Formats: sequence, C-alpha cells, structure tokens
Amino acid sequence: MLFRKKRPTWLTQLLRNQEIKESQSVADNETFLIEREMMLKGTDVPRGNKIVRQFAVMVNGAVYVVTSGERVNRAVYEALLEASAVIPIPGVDIKPRSLTSGSLRIEDDSVLGNDT
Repeated sequence: MLFRKKRPTWLTQLLRNQEIKESQSVADNETFLIEREMMLKGTDVPRGNKIVRQFAVMVNGAVYVVTSGERVNRAVYEALLEASAVIPIPGVDIKPRSLTSGSLRIEDDSVLGNDT
C-alpha cells in the first residue's frame, strides 16, 4: 500500500456486513446439478472427447446457456422445468407453472382471423 489511499473504515465495515449477509442467505446458494441424462431438449455439442448437451433459457430478461454437467440456481432450474427441458429431480418440491395460470399470455391479432 505504498501509493494507494487507505480505504475508509466505514466502507470496510459496510463491505464486511454485505459479505456476511450474502453468506447467510441459504436460498440464493441452492444449486441443482443438471446431468445429460435428465435433459430432454437441447443440442448435442462435442466438447473434447465427450458430447455434452446445451439448452438456452431466459430468466428475468437474461439468457442462460445451460450445459449438461453444470450447476444452476433455483430460478434457472424452474425455467428449465417450465420449458419441459429437464426431468424433475426426485425429492425437490418445485412444480412448473401451467400455461393457464397467467404466466404466459400471447395476444396476436393475426390469429383471430380478421379478414377485411
């Protein structure tokens, strides 16, 4: 710390408190392992000597490319279930929302057949 200014003590205390809060939140740290055998949809991609499966899903405006063998958080796992891209993990009590519950609404005037 020769040429840098020392960080203010209030800032270090604030950062330390944020780190403690993040480590205590259990629900955010919950991850699910997505294996190749449980993926129903996706594209097979050669990766080295083996073939992995990839599937893209959008969660809150962000696109996640899920590769088989990686861990995903709860929000991405729920989106994969809603897209019917994975087989549900036994023992996990997440139910996908049905399309009639209002989570997906398509309004397109071309479907109504207004021929004038």
